Amino acid sequence: MPAFLFAILFGVLVFSPQLISAHRMGDSFQGVYREMNDDQNYYLARARDVADGYGSIGNAYLFEHKNDTPLPLWLPDYLLAKPLAFFHINVVHGYMLYDFLFPPIIFLLTYGISYLLTRSRLISALSAITLCFGIFFLEFGRTPSPQLNFITWLVFFFFLIQYIQSSEKLSLYGAGLFLGLQFYFYPYYWSYSVILLILLMLAFFFRSRNVSISFLKIFGIGLFIALPYGWLQFQAMVSPHYLETLLRHGLIYSHFPSGLASVFISLILLAGSYYAIRKNLISFDGSHLILIGAVSSAIIVVNQHVITGKNLEFSSHYWLISVFSFFFLGIFLLNSWMEQSGNRKKILAGLTLAVAAVSIGNISAVMKSQIAFTDTDISRQRYAPMFDWLNANAPKDSVVYANNDISELIPVYTNQNVFYNHYANLFLMSDNEIWARFAIAHFFDPITKEFVMRQDHRRDIWGLHLIDEYAHNQSKNRLRKLIGLPSAFYEEVPQSAVLSFMEFANGIKQNDFKKELATYRTDYVVWDKKMDPGWDISKELSGNRIFEEDDIAVYAIRSGAR
Repeated sequence: MPAFLFAILFGVLVFSPQLISAHRMGDSFQGVYREMNDDQNYYLARARDVADGYGSIGNAYLFEHKNDTPLPLWLPDYLLAKPLAFFHINVVHGYMLYDFLFPPIIFLLTYGISYLLTRSRLISALSAITLCFGIFFLEFGRTPSPQLNFITWLVFFFFLIQYIQSSEKLSLYGAGLFLGLQFYFYPYYWSYSVILLILLMLAFFFRSRNVSISFLKIFGIGLFIALPYGWLQFQAMVSPHYLETLLRHGLIYSHFPSGLASVFISLILLAGSYYAIRKNLISFDGSHLILIGAVSSAIIVVNQHVITGKNLEFSSHYWLISVFSFFFLGIFLLNSWMEQSGNRKKILAGLTLAVAAVSIGNISAVMKSQIAFTDTDISRQRYAPMFDWLNANAPKDSVVYANNDISELIPVYTNQNVFYNHYANLFLMSDNEIWARFAIAHFFDPITKEFVMRQDHRRDIWGLHLIDEYAHNQSKNRLRKLIGLPSAFYEEVPQSAVLSFMEFANGIKQNDFKKELATYRTDYVVWDKKMDPGWDISKELSGNRIFEEDDIAVYAIRSGAR
């Protein structure tokens, strides 16, 4: 019963800050909720796209790409958004509801895995509280990633442990099913799980051939379920823009090791396991071997590029799953050691106090931050009347030209598309089109070196490739410094790339604004006069204004717009 109460409390604490923050804004709040987590609006835009009838999410932002081949990561959005659309629930409110529903499931699964490993309710509760309240409280406030996505891995791991302990066929099939589902939910989870299963097949081959074959069956079931995913992946790979898109996602070419924090912690835990086995402090059973495999997978998965030479995005994407694996092995070793010790009650009492202090401290800090609001949050409320006007008057799937902030929110709060937003870069499309849309979107901004080199603009223009490559190179320099070698010089962005984009963008700016707007479909222009006083739209679009409130004006561009 206490575990269920803590699970419900977890859901309430994750869910409530949105409502509290909106309430604290008072009359200023007009329905535009503050963004609680990075990329939250991106996932809401994807959900809105599904709700609006684009189930495969070819591009949640750009009209011309709505029906493009999707990157095969759309199933979580589809499963969450379709029920909301069926019951006519706004995706923003629906995802707030999911914030209440999914965290308790994560808590209970964490508790369940811990209980399988320790058979101690107290240790299991402390484990779940530490991970959910003390370490990843903020992270579990975003739907669907990691909320729903991580559940697939936890269920898979639960079935894996349960199978090795009971040999139940249901657990074997359950592990295979949720391995297969991971392919449709998150590549960082299925890649981790596949490596884990390969390690277990090899390890149990010398220990028990039958168990090794069972893991092979789990692997086979998972791959069979993943066959449609493979077809979707193939369709994406044959796109002429696939490699460009991967580079924007953060693909770099390197054989240099990464994820040093994960590697360090893994090696400490593996050394502890070895010591405990050698000293007969712990029984080397199947559960222990699975945990060793999980921790070893953390080393391999963040360093596969040492062999392949291809590193996609940063190792932090594996941090959540790695820390959970570390923790499960840690509590397994701790529980076994306490069973040998004569001070179990004293140790548990100390752990309880420590967990309580860490969790309360983290929750207090996060909640204080989450229920607060900024001037930006208040300023965004000014957009609500314009969103209402678009929903009431603009035909569905119209295209709106606006600044980046408004363009981030329009796909969330309306059924319209935008001319450009940096999140559009995450879908299959060419770098050349992104450059053109970015340049036109910043038509009234001076395209200087300082402008281009802004952190957010570097990401908009080149994606994560150059950012991740530079971070990777700085890791090399840290190693050089550690072993007494001089640091090498690396450019954050090659000057040739900066100059090339500036020439491209300034070439566009030499043309007429309305002519450049016609490059891609544009139905409306939204001008926030307070935020963008330098826009010279009054002259360009004289006589086209059809709505204005609180210095936010809407101009009709195409004859079909009203």
